[in-house]
Amino acid sequence: MVFSLRFAAHSEVGRIRKNNQDSGYASPTLLVVTDGMGGAAAGDLASAVAAQEAARSDHRATEGDEMLERVGGMIARANSKLTELIEEDLELD
Repeated sequence: MVFSLRFAAHSEVGRIRKNNQDSGYASPTLLVVTDGMGGAAAGDLASAVAAQEAARSDHRATEGDEMLERVGGMIARANSKLTELIEEDLELD
C-alpha cells in the first residue's frame, strides 16, 4: 500500500511569548510537528533539532511497524543530539 500526504501548515506565536518555538517537517510521506514547549529553556532549539532529524531520517516506509520504528529512531536520535548540546552548554538544560 502506498500513501501520500497533502497538507497545509500554520503556526502562531501566541499571546504570551515573543517568539515562536514551534518547528515542523513535511514531505509527501511524513508530517512531523515539533512543539517548542514555550517557557522551557531553548524550546526553539529543541523543536528545531527534532524537525531537522525528521528531515534527515525521512525515508519511505511501506509498513506500519516499519514506520513506527523509524519514528522511534528519529526521536531517539533527536534526544541524543539535544543531550550532547546540553552537555556542551548547561544553560540549555
